[in-house]
Amino acid sequence: MLARKFRLNSEREFKKIFSRGRYISGNFITIKYYFHNALENPKIGVVVSKKISNKATVRNKLKRQINEVIYSVVDKIGKSLEIVIIVKKIADDFTLLREDIINSLRKGKMI
Repeated sequence: MLARKFRLNSEREFKKIFSRGRYISGNFITIKYYFHNALENPKIGVVVSKKISNKATVRNKLKRQINEVIYSVVDKIGKSLEIVIIVKKIADDFTLLREDIINSLRKGKMI
């Protein structure tokens, strides 16, 4: 699990990124990001809507998988970034999801 200092917490933070941020799309995710110079650490949030699955257990599993990938690369992510990862569809395999997240972060020059 990501440390609290790396997580987006408030609805206000999410709204700011959605309104001002840029985006990059992968096969399974969309990444919205915003550069914020006053940050000491990157801030990351994950959104899995009910359109993906009505079952909370499925949505929470996806969030845990995404957080695991982010946890492994959080030290490489730029310090002045606020990132929201939005799930578009469920990946068949965890490795596909991992590759999609890492490739999207590289495409946006975040790692």
